[in-house]
Amino acid sequence: MIQSLYRISEYKEEDLYAVICKCFDDLDVEKDLEELKTRKPNFRVLLKPNLITAKSPEYPVTTNPLVVKCVARWLHEHGVTDIVVGDSPGGPFSKEYLKAVYNTSKMTMAEPYAKLNDDFGFRSVNCPAGFKNFSFNIANYVTNADYIINLPKMKTHAMTGYSGGIKNLFGTIPGLQKPQMHYRWPDIKDFSNMLLELAQVVKPQITLLDAIDAMEGNGPTGGT
Repeated sequence: MIQSLYRISEYKEEDLYAVICKCFDDLDVEKDLEELKTRKPNFRVLLKPNLITAKSPEYPVTTNPLVVKCVARWLHEHGVTDIVVGDSPGGPFSKEYLKAVYNTSKMTMAEPYAKLNDDFGFRSVNCPAGFKNFSFNIANYVTNADYIINLPKMKTHAMTGYSGGIKNLFGTIPGLQKPQMHYRWPDIKDFSNMLLELAQVVKPQITLLDAIDAMEGNGPTGGT
């Protein structure tokens, strides 16, 4: 596993873009995309932020839209033409609800370079043998992607203690199907194991954690 860590004190687009360029250089993202292009010229890249609910970027609840915009900009400047921003928040997985989340969280900032997901279907994906989960219902915006960049927000979490790269992938489960997973796995160890299995099914190629402003306290939505 290759890791990259840079300090940045605030959300300023040009400073943030410079840091993302450094991170992606460390992680050889350009090489990954060139190899993918030889296999599939018209490949799709998914940007998976944390959009748990309709909250303004001034609150440390959702991935800051400038992070998403700068990643989309980097991809665009490296020749990627099919970029989708997608997540399934805690409420209904519907066009009307997502429109409110996109607008309030300012995800529309990414639109010069990326498309906001408008596909609200899902399909069942089988798990490897030996997993406690036999399959997961995963949103189409995930299964239709050829390369996944996971963009979580660093937060405390009332159930798991911490929300980062693995917990962010819970948003690949469509809308109100997520509470069903909570009911199915009420014990913290079982629920955490489910998240680990889901992460191994989704398998993002890159995880870039937005920890410039992080949440402390009653996360994932009520902290400071």
